[in-house]
Amino acid sequence: MTAAVETFNGMKQRWIKVAGQRGTGYVGRVSESTELQARKIESLLLRALSPDDYYKDGIDFGCGYGRFIPTLAHYCGHIWAIDLLDTMLVQAASAAPNVTVVPSAWPISFAIPPVDFLWAGLVIQHIVDEPIYQATISELKRLLKPGARVIMLDNAVDLAPHVKPRGPEMLARHLELRPGWKADRVTINQRPNDHWFIDGYKA
Repeated sequence: MTAAVETFNGMKQRWIKVAGQRGTGYVGRVSESTELQARKIESLLLRALSPDDYYKDGIDFGCGYGRFIPTLAHYCGHIWAIDLLDTMLVQAASAAPNVTVVPSAWPISFAIPPVDFLWAGLVIQHIVDEPIYQATISELKRLLKPGARVIMLDNAVDLAPHVKPRGPEMLARHLELRPGWKADRVTINQRPNDHWFIDGYKA
């Protein structure tokens, strides 16, 4: 087994353990309301997306149990929901009629068509291993059509073994967003301005 496979499997086992202990609450912070967090995030998405927005194919990257899929389903003809955890993908599969779930494995490669929308909420921040991060970014870039809409929510303040904030400039550069992308500090947990909400388009 290569070091990359060991690292990837270790990351997956960590989240399997956390989800096993906390159920769907694994998507939020310990002792904080995931329902309140979800409402805050949904309001950010609805504020960013126009009622007339439509994307033929979209990705919910790190979809978890699919809590934002019903919202995204209004704007995407089809959603490819990607996650590490098979148990959560079972739930995500039933979140909307226009969703297909895709398990994540190493090496990072997703057999899906190019897309014109990407939502990555609270997930890239948890890819702390640099080779896995680079492989993930490369695959997402490969799947994004020129001009694809990219919306990300990423940690701005926390530092921990399982959290690595990279900042909007680095994420926008690595995903090759065209000039004019926006990044706002937003509050989704109990710490003020704890995340970046990034919105742009692939060059």
